[in-house]
Amino acid sequence: MRRGFWWGVGVGWLLTTLVVAGFAAGLAHRGLTVTVNAAGVGARVEAEVRERIRQELPGALQSMREQLPPTVAREVSARLAVGKVNVGPVDLEIPAPMRSEIERRLTVALTEAGGRFLDQLDPVQAADRIAREARVLVEQRLSAELQGYQLMLQPVPWLTVPVNVRTR
Repeated sequence: MRRGFWWGVGVGWLLTTLVVAGFAAGLAHRGLTVTVNAAGVGARVEAEVRERIRQELPGALQSMREQLPPTVAREVSARLAVGKVNVGPVDLEIPAPMRSEIERRLTVALTEAGGRFLDQLDPVQAADRIAREARVLVEQRLSAELQGYQLMLQPVPWLTVPVNVRTR
């Protein structure tokens, strides 16, 4: 009775070992294939980028509106400080009494033009466009970089499993 029991245990272990070894050999030969859904990743990136830009862009535009007048004034002043304006191949000299009035008018005109430009920007439309471009970029990069990529995984010292990456 004891001998039959131990014989059964031994045969069971042997069969289990053979099945595991066969599975390991097949796995080492064929490897694993990991599929990355580039469209799914791209859609998630698109949604996150869209949301983030819709949150951040209005504040950034407001900050630009606030920084526009002093920035324009500083640039106009610096360019007119030399007393000359380059118009094509000709340098026009600006008389000193006229500089301050020209500087004021240019600053007002350029600030208003910049403000109108910023007012025309639609944060929602910009967010949608940028998010779509981010999606396309992510999908293209994932497909280009990961398609056919192979790495070797060694879970135990005696078993090396090739892992093939593909995209869809």
